Amino acid sequence: ETQVPFTVIVPNSLVDEARPGAVVQYGHGLLGGQGEVHTSYLAEMANRYGWIVFAVDWTGMKDDDVSAITLMLVNNLDQFAMIPERSHQGFVEFLYAMELVTGPLARDPTLMVEDPADGSMISLVDPDRRHYYGNSQGAIMGGAYAAIAPYFDTAVLGVGGGPYHMLLTRSRDFDPFFMIFKTMYPDPKQIALWLGLMQTLWDSAEGSGYANVITDGLIPGSTPTRVLQQVAIGDAQVTTYGAHILARGQDARLIGTPVRPVWGLETASGPHAGSALVEWDYGITVPSTNTPPQGDDPHEAPRRARAGQDQIDHFFRTGEVIDFCGGPCQDLEAFSR
Repeated sequence: ETQVPFTVIVPNSLVDEARPGAVVQYGHGLLGGQGEVHTSYLAEMANRYGWIVFAVDWTGMKDDDVSAITLMLVNNLDQFAMIPERSHQGFVEFLYAMELVTGPLARDPTLMVEDPADGSMISLVDPDRRHYYGNSQGAIMGGAYAAIAPYFDTAVLGVGGGPYHMLLTRSRDFDPFFMIFKTMYPDPKQIALWLGLMQTLWDSAEGSGYANVITDGLIPGSTPTRVLQQVAIGDAQVTTYGAHILARGQDARLIGTPVRPVWGLETASGPHAGSALVEWDYGITVPSTNTPPQGDDPHEAPRRARAGQDQIDHFFRTGEVIDFCGGPCQDLEAFSR
């Protein structure tokens, strides 16, 4: 048995209006924690759209795992399976957290308010409206979680992609780990070999291993899930090339007037009821080499764009992806202001 801390955010809008809200499970970023749900943009979204947002730490890739992962990379690289195997434990904890929040916790007095109409007590949790929203690592691993979860049929993956071994060399986040690798394996071909071998284990714990089954619900006990990916061209932490790979596996569409064509993806001019990829352009040049872009990083920009937030809410409410940008999603002056 294990005890798993969790965080639930209840917006004032639901309390003031005494009405139940949709449940949004949040997946945090790289080696972080559930505290991300306290960020201002997410609190504003919860209040504006009437969401109950909750989160747990992602066992396997959370803050407490950093030391063990670093020691493994230095001393026992053959023990890499500890990451995907502990991530499986993280999936279990995410599944039980959803059951808790939409089950016993929904009936707990802490999450109930008085109905002004008749004085009865009503729950602020609507257990029939359940969704997943993850950013960065929460999107990379969230693709796997959404593929196995039976609780929801819409998931938003912000600035994610896959597979991991393709993302790593193009990410600034992994520079400290690559310094370790380069010390141990001075030949770049050795590093490439290790990353490829490790990916065969990682496939079971991140979205690229599930890209072709998530929308069909082919995993026993799961639910067919439509996926909305929102990504930033020039992202220095998670390359958009990874999002393209997932989008092709998910049979996704580009929406409205895309900022650029993406090989293998068609464009949906009107409302789209399937999976979709939406790219934001910030005028950043993407290198053709296996390296991250230089300069300003738009990694957190799409999630803070009001058009992107409205698109997420509409997708959760209707299952449709529509164009909220009124044309190409771009802000070419975002980092010059």
